[in-house]
Amino acid sequence: MINIVICIFLSFLYCLTQHLIKCFKIKVLTENHVYIWSFIVIMLSLIYSDSLIRNASFNVLNYHVLKDIALPVVASVIIARFSGYISGNRKYNINFIIVFPIIEEILFRGIILQLLLHVSFLGETASCVFCGVLFGIMHFQYFGFNKEAAKKVIIAFLGGYYFSIIAVSYGSIIPVIILHIVFNLSAVLFDKNIKHAK
Repeated sequence: MINIVICIFLSFLYCLTQHLIKCFKIKVLTENHVYIWSFIVIMLSLIYSDSLIRNASFNVLNYHVLKDIALPVVASVIIARFSGYISGNRKYNINFIIVFPIIEEILFRGIILQLLLHVSFLGETASCVFCGVLFGIMHFQYFGFNKEAAKKVIIAFLGGYYFSIIAVSYGSIIPVIILHIVFNLSAVLFDKNIKHAK
């Protein structure tokens, strides 16, 4: 049960970090809260003995895995078209395309999913579903609580669930980091193309 509480806490680590940093009222910290959150997540992944960072599988990028994620890559691009993402300035887009996918996957599939897999009454499927639910709900931190955010949260839940299945199947977060980057990059490119067409 303690693992579930820890997982819920970790799901909202971004928001908690952001609010704690605002208390210091130091502009450079406030402007770089994403990187402070990223540092905390990386440190946690190195401390937690069962994280998929400490137990990384780097031989996962072989033909078999690439073949298995080819269709999900195409699906990610198609789904990204309807994500409703609105690109921001260059720094925000870089964070969205690179930092968030890497750190979110380290946190959710590398730590949270591994904690859930150790909960005795949750099986593998329930752990993947719960990880997806937490991943979806976590996106309210970025988008607020409104109708448009709900659509993004549902997409995040579906992605989080599917990414969890892949991470469990391969025992690695590398394929899901690739899928997450492809999805986010596609969302930015679609938004830029839509704006350019107008």
